[in-house]
Amino acid sequence: MAFDIELEPDEKLILCNEFQADRHTEPFAFAVSDRAIFITRIKHFVRDPYYFERVPLASVKQVSLKRGRPLFMWVLAFLFFGFGLTLTFLMMMPVLRGEEGYVSGVPIAMTVCGLILPFIAKGRKVLTVELKNETYKWKPRLVVDKKSREQIQKLQEGILNACEQVGIKILKENGSTLS
Repeated sequence: MAFDIELEPDEKLILCNEFQADRHTEPFAFAVSDRAIFITRIKHFVRDPYYFERVPLASVKQVSLKRGRPLFMWVLAFLFFGFGLTLTFLMMMPVLRGEEGYVSGVPIAMTVCGLILPFIAKGRKVLTVELKNETYKWKPRLVVDKKSREQIQKLQEGILNACEQVGIKILKENGSTLS
């Protein structure tokens, strides 16, 4: 994953960060200079599909970091929990009656995943960059380990600080602006 940044003469790079949770996830990179921001884009059907798109600061309306809407995660967690619990009950019925049955760990694992999923998704925030003609969003993947969570949080805070430093309007979660 190599992102090339082409700076104009006398342009200063303020921030350039990359993140990839593991080799199976899409990489995320973001850069800020004193004249533009650089966001990750994807070209399809090429060998190295990821590249930076240069967006002049005049084209950026605002940058925000907001909590993701947890409704989908709660519904998914409820389905995992309910389906896992039902399968566990059905799997254990013959065994509890003294008959021969088959016991698997998959339904129990589904039940546990349903219980844990809301806690994993709790602190996830979406980085939103509003441009003049589109909105760019980065929703990090769900990560379980603390190191990756802290890395994502530092990356997002660094992006906000760099954008504030070059004069981009920052929208906070409560609706107020920083600059």
